[in-house]
Amino acid sequence: MSVMGAITVDDPENLRKRLKDLEKEWPALMGRVLAEEAGKLAAMAAEHTPPLWAGSRRGWKTGPVKTGGALMSVDVYHPDPAAAKLEYGSRDGGGRQQGRFRLALAMSRLEREWPATLGQALDAMLSGKGGAGR
Repeated sequence: MSVMGAITVDDPENLRKRLKDLEKEWPALMGRVLAEEAGKLAAMAAEHTPPLWAGSRRGWKTGPVKTGGALMSVDVYHPDPAAAKLEYGSRDGGGRQQGRFRLALAMSRLEREWPATLGQALDAMLSGKGGAGR
């Protein structure tokens, strides 16, 4: 049996104003959170980089947040061509080099954490403790 919840609003005008503010602030907040998460993703990919590739650990970069309609994206990449061989594997030297999938592993970890991160950002914004101008 399902139960309906009741919502009591003490100040409906304040709630309406806060929701309008949220609508205006949302794109900037999402851009900031997405940029922070891209930085975390680059750091996680660097953690998975083997010690012999120490110079390659510092090479992970993030691009700017791009917006296209309702879609936002950011690129996380490594400019060294050898990093792609390590990431996806190669056939250099006559044998098959298995890929390490550092970025893919970091993405799967980030995907598990994303709902909680987004929920915290939304809660902070709704409570008035965090906004786009933070």
